[in-house]
Amino acid sequence: MIKDKETIATPSEAVVISLATVALYAAHNNPGEAATKVLIGVAIKAIKPEVPQGQGP
Repeated sequence: MIKDKETIATPSEAVVISLATVALYAAHNNPGEAATKVLIGVAIKAIKPEVPQGQGP
C-alpha cells in the first residue's frame, strides 16, 4: 500500500517506496537494460523481505 509522504510510518518504508518508484520509472524508460532488472530486484526484495526459516506462517 503506497501512502503519501505525510502518512509514512517509518524511514525504511519511505526508502522502500522510493526504490519501487525508481525501479518502475527505470523499467518504463529502459525496458531492456540490465540495470533496470537490478533496480526492480532490489525494490522487490525491499518490499518483500525474506522470512527467516522457522518464522513463517
